[in-house]
Amino acid sequence: MRATLIIACAGLLLAAGAHAQEALKLCRQIKDDGERLKCYDGIDVSASNPARPPADSKQAGAPWLITDEKSPLDDSPLVSAALASSDGRSHLLMRCKDRKTEAAVSIRGFIKCGPDVRVVYRVDQSEATEIPWIAHSTCYLALAPSPIPFIRSLTDEGKIYVRMFDHHGAPHEALFNLGKVSEVRSRLAQACNWDGAANTGSDPAAKAPAPAPAAAPSPKARPK
Repeated sequence: MRATLIIACAGLLLAAGAHAQEALKLCRQIKDDGERLKCYDGIDVSASNPARPPADSKQAGAPWLITDEKSPLDDSPLVSAALASSDGRSHLLMRCKDRKTEAAVSIRGFIKCGPDVRVVYRVDQSEATEIPWIAHSTCYLALAPSPIPFIRSLTDEGKIYVRMFDHHGAPHEALFNLGKVSEVRSRLAQACNWDGAANTGSDPAAKAPAPAPAAAPSPKARPK
């Protein structure tokens, strides 16, 4: 899916303080994708100064940051979720926009312009998966080609290790502590009307179709 994931989702991770919040609002007002990206890159650089909390603190990679908005076009749900890596240098991003689900990873220093990005990831102790992801038009993100199965594979209080290869073939790595990812998944499933959303906490009986009424018996043929 060649979906467009707005970089604003990554900026949410950097909005821990009042200054970042104000900078984020200014970036959101920029219509041009390239200029908006530069704006968010500026927030990212300022967030890496020595005053930033250490990587092992609760501020680095622990909580999901979620926004719940509405599309300005049709008032459909617009849910964005972002998670910092354990070292605070990378971002796991998820979004439902226009009833479409997106998932992406951004690792600082990673640059790869289309069409594909070589990605290897491992969830908890499961076998590692290697599959081409889609390079975002900004060249800073890799988009999951099948976002819903990817999101469903993530486990509460689990971990995901991601390795992405840039345009030089050099690896870039990130480790994410997933926390209560099922809560994020449930909100995305509801907003984007996933099929089989019962896996995210919905009542399966509520989704089951009502049984068809029994057919009326056919009338007996009259004797000639």
